Amino acid sequence: MKLVIAIVHAEDAGDLVDALTDKEYRVTRLHSSGGFLKQSNASVLVGVEEQGLGLDYADRFREGIARVTAADVQRAAERYLLPETFAVVTVGTPAPVSGAR
Repeated sequence: MKLVIAIVHAEDAGDLVDALTDKEYRVTRLHSSGGFLKQSNASVLVGVEEQGLGLDYADRFREGIARVTAADVQRAAERYLLPETFAVVTVGTPAPVSGAR
């Protein structure tokens, strides 16, 4: 997710927030004054989801990881970690490796 910060005229901020919320963006409006954010401006923070994963992806990801069991890891290791595809790589002066074929 990316965060977009928009500084808009205060009188437009309500319509902007409503339009973005209707499109299911996560939006927060901040009121501030002083500095370059004069009284006629409002800051709008918008969470933008880009990957098609949904705005709740971070929450769902953590929940999914929490559900992984030792048996799940073992099953994946047996499927993808195939000893016959392993290789021994030696860097430097070669020396015998115990149990190597």
